[in-house]
Amino acid sequence: MVSKIKEFTASETINLVGLFHFDDGRLKSLQAVVSKIKEFTASEAINLVELFHFDDGRLKSLQAVVSKITEFTTSEAITLVRLFHFNDGRTKARQIVESNKGNGLSGN
Repeated sequence: MVSKIKEFTASETINLVGLFHFDDGRLKSLQAVVSKIKEFTASEAINLVELFHFDDGRLKSLQAVVSKITEFTTSEAITLVRLFHFNDGRTKARQIVESNKGNGLSGN
């Protein structure tokens, strides 16, 4: 018998990741379910990235879910980039977001 693999909603993913207190645990929990995540809105991705305390964890979480974001505006992309504390993190986040333009980045 083949069991059905459960898909995770963005809300379930954010709740799971939020159960952990440190970025390392949060990142491990995200990596454990990322292949089962159906989709994220930009707002949900922002909420997820905000759970991480340091730019490294924020970058890794953004990179993990950016392809799951169904659509986001330029304004939401700017909000994502501004979540990073240092210029290097902002530059890398901008590159990740820009590389995802074909996956729903609109000019609004």
